[in-house]
Amino acid sequence: MAVVEEDAELLMIPARYMEEWMVYPEWRRFVNDTQAQRFGELLETIEVVAFHKLDEQLWNYLVKRVQATGNHILKVTHQDIAQELNSPREVITRLLHQLQHVGRVTVSRGSIEVHVSADWKPASEKGLKDAL
Repeated sequence: MAVVEEDAELLMIPARYMEEWMVYPEWRRFVNDTQAQRFGELLETIEVVAFHKLDEQLWNYLVKRVQATGNHILKVTHQDIAQELNSPREVITRLLHQLQHVGRVTVSRGSIEVHVSADWKPASEKGLKDAL
């Protein structure tokens, strides 16, 4: 399954070619690098879910969405975020209002504007209180 933030092209390669193309160093390097990147993302996700509070998870989610889209205005609903973070919508709404109160986001119907400064870092890199 893939989730994209904007229009994208998808190139699908039949599985039967994977083994055959492994003789090419460029292909093998591409496959290995891609697998290593995805495994790193998986470990990061497990760390966030296991060891970070939901407010940190939400801030990291918003920051990563901004990074992925290059746009500080995210067209996303509280329910969308709740589903992705496996949380009740009401909790996400409360946390977004807290972020809005400290000036980190502006919440509108169907969108969230994320206010990040030049020196921001995701909450996983420095404490949420510093990120806020």
